[in-house]
Amino acid sequence: MLEDLTRVCLPPSSPSHTGSSRDWQNVEMRFGLSFPEDYKACLDKYGAGSFAGFLNPLNPFLMVEGYEFTQHIREILETYDTIRKELPGETYPFTIYPEKNGLFPVSVTDNGDIFYWATIGCSSGWPIIIYDGRHSQFETHHLSYTDLVTKWLRGELQTNILPPSPRPIFIKYEDVFGVTNNGNP
Repeated sequence: MLEDLTRVCLPPSSPSHTGSSRDWQNVEMRFGLSFPEDYKACLDKYGAGSFAGFLNPLNPFLMVEGYEFTQHIREILETYDTIRKELPGETYPFTIYPEKNGLFPVSVTDNGDIFYWATIGCSSGWPIIIYDGRHSQFETHHLSYTDLVTKWLRGELQTNILPPSPRPIFIKYEDVFGVTNNGNP
């Protein structure tokens, strides 16, 4: 739950790159998906940035030069699909969105790990698949996005991919990358 996350990791007093409910509707229409409510609430509360300077939620409202969310999503999915076709089998068993039950990226880490939702059924129950960016292994977590982040920040997440969280802080995008805030869309 978002409340648990905010108790563990204080959100910024003025989050940047957030969207209105209408903005979220437009993003969801663009992809033909209804994103999980906890994820939308998390981005509304924290904006663009990085949990513990390591875990970076993909944010459709990030407006900086050289970044376009839809293109970034497309590139991640195309890369996964290319690898899946080159290395068929148990290492890459998932299809990609928009195929039925396909993966849709939600976060990346500074180690190159990628978090995906497996778009199976109702979005509130989508499991999160974490792919190791270096060893082609994955883990499945049946947790909401905010619950997964909270557990990782607390050191309670059972994972062989992610390192322990060094500290439960959120760093705004502007502070991570030393850029000025270009404002909301």
